[in-house]
Amino acid sequence: MSRIRRRAAGASGLASAPPGAAGPAGRFETLDGMRGLAAIAVALFHFDKWLVPHGYLAVDFFFALSGFVLVKAYRERFAAGLGMREFMIRRVVRLYPVFLCGLVLSSAWIAVKVLAGSGGTDAVRDLLGPLPFNLLMLPSPLNRELFPLNGPAWSLFFEIAANVFLAVALAYRRRRWWALLAAAAGVLLIVAALAFDAPPDRTSPEFVPQPLSEGWSWPGFHIGLLRTAYSFTLGMVLAEMLRRRPRPTSGWAVPLWLALGATLAIGVAPVHDFAFTALTILAVMPAFVAAGSRIEPPPALRPVARWAGDMSFALYAVHAPIAQSLALATARLDWPLWLGALLYLAVALMVATLVTELVDKPLRAFVARRRRGPLSLEG
Repeated sequence: MSRIRRRAAGASGLASAPPGAAGPAGRFETLDGMRGLAAIAVALFHFDKWLVPHGYLAVDFFFALSGFVLVKAYRERFAAGLGMREFMIRRVVRLYPVFLCGLVLSSAWIAVKVLAGSGGTDAVRDLLGPLPFNLLMLPSPLNRELFPLNGPAWSLFFEIAANVFLAVALAYRRRRWWALLAAAAGVLLIVAALAFDAPPDRTSPEFVPQPLSEGWSWPGFHIGLLRTAYSFTLGMVLAEMLRRRPRPTSGWAVPLWLALGATLAIGVAPVHDFAFTALTILAVMPAFVAAGSRIEPPPALRPVARWAGDMSFALYAVHAPIAQSLALATARLDWPLWLGALLYLAVALMVATLVTELVDKPLRAFVARRRRGPLSLEG
């Protein structure tokens, strides 16, 4: 560890974002708004896939954004001697409590179904089997899904793995290899996806599975790993490329938000879907991160953007059980899809905001005091 610290002390980088380079407390507020919009897209996708057909691509945006933001937040801290152990403690403390909130809600939903007699012994097995592994933020070896209790958590597992890579990369200053690693991961991702035989979607047989949406199951584990490696590493490259350029104020934030929403919501004919998805992962999502880092939202929209960024992680972590329960209620009560979706989104946003205000923010403030470093830029 001492050798890593000595190497890190010689690394170069900016002490902080340059004046005017970001919003209050070093925030990228346009990216905050995009993060919140992407989380809403994922939440709607898991309620009904046809509402946001490409909502799963938000995960690739998150990975690219995380690589970008974490390099901005930690480049100089590693240069000042921050060690890998301290960095990983910060990241686990940042991610695990909100992840645990989602796991508790999902487990409670399964327990309610068991008590109601829905699923019988299979439901009990589905709850107790993966629970010890998922509690440790590890994928379950007993199930086809990595995180059967809370499906979206698969990307948080890969996020932790990417953070380990980031710590090594910043500590050992091998920045010239980042772009090469991203390019290799991108090529391997397309090759692996072309060779992947995706099983049909049992919950929605008419929905054609996209190999590039994989990562949540063991058969597609390698695709999830490559999606993470490509987008996260390219986000790191973007952080290095854009580190010394001024970031002008612009009125382009709202069109950028709309463009991201349209990209996730657009429907594409199956014959063109693979090409669309590949292009979006390889080029469009990194471009959104780069563009969002260069502009600021109008002053009137900055509070909304900050709120969206703050609650986005909690929404991603807790929405799955809410989606399942409200989707079931919508079907049984024969509500129009739009009504069920609006009710679901209202409940999910309320729960996410509560988790953010009662769990996430207090813990971030506590860690910032105890570990002597702000957490304002962390994804």
